Amino acid sequence: MRKTLTIPLLAALVALTSPSTAAPSGEVFHIPFNTQSGIPATMRDPYIEIDPDGSVTIYQGFFKNFGANGNQIGGSMFYRIQDADPDTGWQSTALGFHSGDPGGNQFWKADIDLSATGLDADNDDIIEYYVLVDFDDSGPDPDDTYIHGG
Repeated sequence: MRKTLTIPLLAALVALTSPSTAAPSGEVFHIPFNTQSGIPATMRDPYIEIDPDGSVTIYQGFFKNFGANGNQIGGSMFYRIQDADPDTGWQSTALGFHSGDPGGNQFWKADIDLSATGLDADNDDIIEYYVLVDFDDSGPDPDDTYIHGG
């Protein structure tokens, strides 16, 4: 049975850095309902009608600008079922490179295997997630940057 599940994450960009000595945050983005050239569907795929026995893929974009904006080297996605067993807590999975071109956007992705989360199709379970983007420490690279809903 397919059920529409709520996965809150609005397009927001927040960098957690020390204001006096920090490099700028990365030019990263995640707009769940948005399509982009370089990814097969929306930045959260599927966007709705998520099968609790299937998976969901989260795409994160980085505007590389021919390297002037830095060099993303990876990252992590953290997720949990809201109001689930408190012993379960946040889970994480690594971002993997998906596609990109040197002058434009790069896309990284992570998959959540929903069958392993205990997601309940009979409830209105909410999956919460945020992304940590890792950058190289050389050159003009920004500090590691978090993307989350606000």
